[in-house]
Amino acid sequence: MPYVLSTATCPQKFCEYAPAVPGAPLRPVRSVTLRGGANAPSAKSGFGEMTNMDSGQPIWTPSGVSTKVTDEEVKLLLANETFLLCQSKGFYKIVDGDPSDSHAKIKEIAKDMTARDNSAPLNKETAKTQIKVSTKLTPVDE
Repeated sequence: MPYVLSTATCPQKFCEYAPAVPGAPLRPVRSVTLRGGANAPSAKSGFGEMTNMDSGQPIWTPSGVSTKVTDEEVKLLLANETFLLCQSKGFYKIVDGDPSDSHAKIKEIAKDMTARDNSAPLNKETAKTQIKVSTKLTPVDE
């Protein structure tokens, strides 16, 4: 069974569209929702997300999350232009088999993925680069 590793902060739904009848507007006919939560504080595990696989075994993807998908859902994702763009930017990676047996294996798989997206919450490290605060007062000409 395949899994999709994600370093996206928010969940994302990827849809396949088709007209209800010929000539009608397109409507979603199938969709796959990939979990988000990377780089977000979690009451379970601090930064990142801890999930339980179907077997009940916990898995923690460093700075990311995983979503179990079917082979049909993988086909839908690989036919979706938006998913392919996000995958090329390093936010998603499809892996075969259950990656929960080894955190080292997950870390190795995820090492070339994009670590953060622009919607990720600030943490100690990123706050230093994003927040520019000065307590220096500048005189005002009167």
